Amino acid sequence: MKIAIPSIGENLGSPTDPQFWRAEYFQIFNNLGNQEQILKNPYSGQIERGVDILVVQFLIDNAITALLIESIGPELFYMLHSAGMKIFLGPSGCNVQEFVEKYLKGELDEIKGRQKK
Repeated sequence: MKIAIPSIGENLGSPTDPQFWRAEYFQIFNNLGNQEQILKNPYSGQIERGVDILVVQFLIDNAITALLIESIGPELFYMLHSAGMKIFLGPSGCNVQEFVEKYLKGELDEIKGRQKK
């Protein structure tokens, strides 16, 4: 499994970004919690309509199979889920390391249907 966590910085202590499509980086881990790479989001800082779709395609092109995030809307969920990506929701205010630890402990909820608001 290739797991992406949107982050504001490049290190494990960096805060996660609550709006994943606007994240500056995606830190990539395997299912054992080992960091494999850091991807710079080429669409970070862009506000044009449709940039979220470009970021979804960027994740798909980089073979991401799971996304650990704080929140997601129904349209983005549908796009990612349709591409076969697993989506796990975690609490806000975590850094990347905390998100990874929570994932490894099974403390993040996998979203398999439409998120309740």
